[in-house]
Amino acid sequence: MKKYTDNPLNVRLHEYQENKLNEMIKNESYCRKKGLYSKADALRSGLNNVIKDYEMTTLGTWINSVREGVVISLKHLFNWE
Repeated sequence: MKKYTDNPLNVRLHEYQENKLNEMIKNESYCRKKGLYSKADALRSGLNNVIKDYEMTTLGTWINSVREGVVISLKHLFNWE
């Protein structure tokens, strides 16, 4: 089973981000505790947090749309004003 895509993503970091990432990776106890074994692990972890937020946001929007659709259907079904 393949774990990663065939095409790596090139990312340009701001100088501050690169310096902090290098500093963080050198802190072995922190990285071990967080399960980070490479710079790529740290970037994937951060991206996963953004993806989770996106999914929660869009799921909430989808749920609201479904809820509104159900209300409209009920109003139509029962001839509610």
